[in-house]
Amino acid sequence: MSLQNTAVAPVDREYEITIVRFFTIMAVVWGIVGMSIGVFIASQLAWPSLNFDIPWLTFSRLRPLHTNAVIFAFGALPCSQRLTICSAHL
Repeated sequence: MSLQNTAVAPVDREYEITIVRFFTIMAVVWGIVGMSIGVFIASQLAWPSLNFDIPWLTFSRLRPLHTNAVIFAFGALPCSQRLTICSAHL
């Protein structure tokens, strides 16, 4: 078998860069959203008047939102790093 006859097709890197950019942007967005909610609910513990007597703004209702947003942020970042390091396709 001759190695001269094997041709390697050029790899289109634009698709991978676009996906990596999307994952990175969404990780930052989810991080900002999640951490902003975290700062707000931490402030509610210090100043309970920040509830504004609205039941949907209580600590117990906003904590799962904060937790899920931060998990999405820290979950998307390793995906983008994996795509960059391994040059993998989704």
